[in-house]
Amino acid sequence: MQQTPEQIAFCDELSFGTQSILLNAVAGSGKTTTICMGLAESGVAPAETLLLAFNKKISEELTKRTPKGTNCLTLNSLGHRAWMKHCGRRVALDARKVGTIVSDMCKHPNKEANAYLQKLWAPAKDLVAKAKSVGILPERFSNGKTLLEDTYENWETLALLHGIEFTKDIHKIAHAALEKSIEMAIGGTIDFDDQLYMPAVFRATMDKYKPVLVDEAQDLSELQHFLISRCVQTNGKLVIVGDPHQAIYGFRGAHSDSMRVLGEKFSAKELTLSYTFRCSQAATKLAKQFVKQIEAAPSNLPGEVRNLGLNWEPSDVEEGSAVLCRNI
Repeated sequence: MQQTPEQIAFCDELSFGTQSILLNAVAGSGKTTTICMGLAESGVAPAETLLLAFNKKISEELTKRTPKGTNCLTLNSLGHRAWMKHCGRRVALDARKVGTIVSDMCKHPNKEANAYLQKLWAPAKDLVAKAKSVGILPERFSNGKTLLEDTYENWETLALLHGIEFTKDIHKIAHAALEKSIEMAIGGTIDFDDQLYMPAVFRATMDKYKPVLVDEAQDLSELQHFLISRCVQTNGKLVIVGDPHQAIYGFRGAHSDSMRVLGEKFSAKELTLSYTFRCSQAATKLAKQFVKQIEAAPSNLPGEVRNLGLNWEPSDVEEGSAVLCRNI
């Protein structure tokens, strides 16, 4: 594949630059290919390189496409390793842990009281997950450090932010469930949220790398920012790759301005991949109304954009087409 000038600029900066990098890559711009090109040309030892992917499937794909020995991990697997090392043993993963804890707390022998508590189960469980996502640590765990103060007001704000019902009773149950969850994690039983939460609030030792590259950086939370920051060697660089216009995980606790905040923290040099190889010329022209820097690669098909309205028929769509829609 012939490199574009923007891809060449990224590879050169990764190889010879001294700053961290913020790579703003539009949809379909070949960012994964560009990352792999950069690593292949960088000359940095694969064992000293960490590449963080959004999910396991992408991590496995990157392992195949990057120099042998490159550390390609998800953020959860990175945190999992750190917590195991901190505990000095293997840990068990129980995805239903918090649900079970809250269920036990919402049982009562009195029929009316039990019916009332059952209604609190869902919001209390959800609130525990959100508390972990922002790093709230109850004060009784003095050997850790909270990322967000454990106050009633902060719990209430968190619930309002995510549309979770909030009352004093829900807070009481959620707070007690968080404490129980932490105790179990210290004992060796964790859930997926704990993979990030526990090594962050208890400051587990993180392995350090010269370049740390993180893909889909627009979808990172404050907690993930914290863990990533602790993986970068002194005099190392962070490479932040993503597209702010594709940030869709706010409901899961992702920072609303993740890339900019992380870029400013590391004084990153901003580079762009502005050419989309995925979208037609017509689709790109429409997209420019929302993403000013996007450009269609010269080889892209002309394409067509039509508005069929609400009363379209199957015959209006060409055979072999795919129809994407919201699941309402």
